Amino acid sequence: MPVHVLMCPGNHDCDFEAGNPDVREIVIEKIRATPPDEIKDAIISDCARIQNDFFAFRDGFYVAQPLNEDPLWQTHKITVNGRSVLFHLLPVA
Repeated sequence: MPVHVLMCPGNHDCDFEAGNPDVREIVIEKIRATPPDEIKDAIISDCARIQNDFFAFRDGFYVAQPLNEDPLWQTHKITVNGRSVLFHLLPVA
């Protein structure tokens, strides 16, 4: 039976020096003032860039690729003895 390692990023996985911290703060303020359905994916990806080192580390442990690839949400389906379980992974930071 394969061993599956699933990981969620936390505050300790953030490289707050990546990019320009001042610009990141302005973007986060804009996100907080914007309705969720109006926030563009590129903005979320840019804010999540501070976790790129974590994403690279995490991806080296996966036995199977996630069902979706998003910086804020991953879903994994693991099947054992004909039974499947979905794991939804969200950042805990």
